[in-house]
Amino acid sequence: MTLSRQSGPDVEADVDAAVLPAQPRLLARAVRLWPGAAALTLGCVAAVAMLAIAAGSEFPLFSEASAERGRDCTAVRSARHALDAALDAHVAALGAHPVEAGTAIQEAVTSFRAATSDIATDAVARALAPVDRSLEGLQGAVDGEAFADDPRRAVADANAAVAELRSGWSGPLARVCQ
Repeated sequence: MTLSRQSGPDVEADVDAAVLPAQPRLLARAVRLWPGAAALTLGCVAAVAMLAIAAGSEFPLFSEASAERGRDCTAVRSARHALDAALDAHVAALGAHPVEAGTAIQEAVTSFRAATSDIATDAVARALAPVDRSLEGLQGAVDGEAFADDPRRAVADANAAVAELRSGWSGPLARVCQ
């Protein structure tokens, strides 16, 4: 008695027959999708490379400009603190002691301008322009000729110039140097 295989449907042949017709369709889809996927991948790699280059070159420039503006704003704040202290001390004394108070105010304005003369940031320099105009008005008001002509008007002009100066601190300069 010999053992023989049953004659019936070949299971392996059915599996191969079911798989083989699908493989050419799958391969055809892969061949059609491959260039698009490769282009998308290449585009992503290029975008990452460009961002890496931009992050390495642009951001230090922005931070350097920001640091420079910060230094300029710190110089302006320091000079303003000294100027405000001198103005508080001497503007009230203009009527009683015009020569001494006027000279002290002139010196305070001169030292403010010296402290802010090396402003390197254009934005801070432009924002400081209204303050400079107010300082010119203040210097003209406490000038000796103004007191010789009309002392009361000179004191009133000096007070108006100080008020304009104080409002100038809250103008463009306050926006630039927050």
